[in-house]
Amino acid sequence: MRIEYKEENEQETQSTPEPEIIHESDLTKQEKRRMEWEKIKGLGWKKRLPYLWTYYKVWLLVPVILIVVITSGIQIYHNSLEEPILYINVSDTVLESDEGTQRLAADLLQLCGSGGKYETVPITTNILSGDDYTASLQMSIWLSSGDMDILICDEETYKRFQEQEIFMDLAELPGYDDGSLQEHVKDGILYLEDENWTQYELVTYEPVCAGVLNSSRHAEAAYKALLYLCGETE
Repeated sequence: MRIEYKEENEQETQSTPEPEIIHESDLTKQEKRRMEWEKIKGLGWKKRLPYLWTYYKVWLLVPVILIVVITSGIQIYHNSLEEPILYINVSDTVLESDEGTQRLAADLLQLCGSGGKYETVPITTNILSGDDYTASLQMSIWLSSGDMDILICDEETYKRFQEQEIFMDLAELPGYDDGSLQEHVKDGILYLEDENWTQYELVTYEPVCAGVLNSSRHAEAAYKALLYLCGETE
């Protein structure tokens, strides 16, 4: 009996097929994705995120990169459409000057613009007073770029730049002969003292001077802006 039992067991063992070994290379792409997804779902959140970052960080970064590229492209496109009608640089502005700068730009755009959809009045506030290397370098960069029409600064800074002959003679401004600005000029320097200027609260120093650069490409708009800032127009 034992012999028969043993033989039966041997026959069963021989007749039982061995489990088929499935290699990953034998799977289809769809089956591989399904297995990987099941594996990810089986991980807890604490393990899932590190796993995804370790094995799929390239693919996770692709959407971010695309968003950055698309956003940058849109911004570059819009910038290319802009039509600056007047460049202004205000030195030594207060820390919280963004709101006042935006209001000034909007008011001057309405005053000097023709209503064009892409017209702008860029106002920069990164010029610092002083005769140190940094201040001189900043001014040199602006002068070489040609992207400055009006510089608004303190009296000492104005006089230093005036000695370097970077400012246009105010008498050369179109419309200056009508006399509207002349009462605001002392020793060839234009002073901004009217509420039309002080309402924007951009600086704390006094007196405040304004000059038009020799390299200005928007002298007519600059004159209109100075008239407004001196209180000669609404």
